[in-house]
Amino acid sequence: MFAGSPAEEVQALFYAQHWAEANGEPDPAAREQAAAQYGEPIVRDMELALRMIRAGNLLGNTFDNILHIVTFGKWGAEQ
Repeated sequence: MFAGSPAEEVQALFYAQHWAEANGEPDPAAREQAAAQYGEPIVRDMELALRMIRAGNLLGNTFDNILHIVTFGKWGAEQ
């Protein structure tokens, strides 16, 4: 799945994927495992970046939907 990624980053990528799939509520064991490998400050920084990405995606999706509604379907994505 993460072929070509540096070996030392693969667990971080799995954690980020798990975090996203769990809607920002990761399994505590997964978080502990990531913190054990990378350290608590790095995991907090990862989670900050993940929250920022999530917020951007949600805002973008919301804006796109509003655009679709106010232009009567001419712009924005169809739902």
